[in-house]
Amino acid sequence: MVSLAACEDVIDINLNESDPKVVIEGEINNLDYNQEIRVSRTVPFTDDRPFSPVSGAQVVVTDEGGHKVEFLETDPGVYATNRLRGVPGSTYALEVVVDDDTYAAESTMPAVTPVDSVSSSSGDFFGVARRALHVHFQDPPDRPNYFRYRMSVNEAPFLNLGLFSDKFNNGRYVTHDLINLDTDIKTGDQVVVLRNEIDEPVHRYWLGVVMLNPGVATPANPPSNISGGALGYFSAQTTIVIRLTVSPDQEDD
Repeated sequence: MVSLAACEDVIDINLNESDPKVVIEGEINNLDYNQEIRVSRTVPFTDDRPFSPVSGAQVVVTDEGGHKVEFLETDPGVYATNRLRGVPGSTYALEVVVDDDTYAAESTMPAVTPVDSVSSSSGDFFGVARRALHVHFQDPPDRPNYFRYRMSVNEAPFLNLGLFSDKFNNGRYVTHDLINLDTDIKTGDQVVVLRNEIDEPVHRYWLGVVMLNPGVATPANPPSNISGGALGYFSAQTTIVIRLTVSPDQEDD
């Protein structure tokens, strides 16, 4: 059993105070632990809460064979199951019913791209001394690949590390350089990196999140892969969990 608690992201979106929207944040993966889907509504800018949880929704994921798994509400707005473990290469359909409205999405779980090794190095990044992590692997030439990384240091909440595609290095030996300028990784720290391999629509969604500019008066919402007018995303993704203890001059692990 792998526990990935506190693995949450705050998504900034363009809100209309008179028009609350349903927000769905759904991820299923190939690991053996509870899968969760969160359902909420947007709230006015004047509200202290980022979202308002939606209780009483019907949340069902269906696999390619037509097998349906119902997600049960475990906390307000949080729907979970331990009866689903994703299979790489399979497509999954999500259906969420809130009141009389139905929202739907599909996502295909990519094959796993193995990691060869992980190393780290210290340097100066934009005038800040930080330690970067480097993930080394062979990119498969037969398909496009999209990756999203998150990191937890000493059991702190997970933070975004980076978003990558193989558009310019398909089929090559690749190194992904990972750094979060808000986190100073020190010798002896216990680090957990989640490497999610995602499909192209979900990569496009997260790219939209990354490109949101808080200085723009009316930023566009990230392009959701969910129909019916909901915000958010549904991702069937393969996950590799990388655990390491940072050493002074770390060689490849």
